[in-house]
Amino acid sequence: KNPRLHTLIMRHLEEGTRFLYMGTRARDVNFETNSDHQKIVDTLRARNPEQAHEQMAQHIENTRQGLLQALISQTEMNVSF
Repeated sequence: KNPRLHTLIMRHLEEGTRFLYMGTRARDVNFETNSDHQKIVDTLRARNPEQAHEQMAQHIENTRQGLLQALISQTEMNVSF
C-alpha cells in the first residue's frame, strides 16, 4: 500500500529484466547457464543447503561478470575514433 515503494521495486525489476535480455542477446549463455543450473540442482538433490547457497551465489556472479564483459565488448565495438 506504498505507491512510492511499489514504483521503486517495479523499476528495479524492469532494469534487471532489461539487463538479462541484453546479456542473452550479447553472448551465448546456454552452456554456462546449463552447467551452473545442473550444479545447483545436484546440490539441492543432495540436500546440502550451504553448498546450494554457494552454487547459487557463484551462478549470480558468473552471470554478472559475463553480462559486464558482453556489454563492455559491445561498447568497444561500437566506438569509433
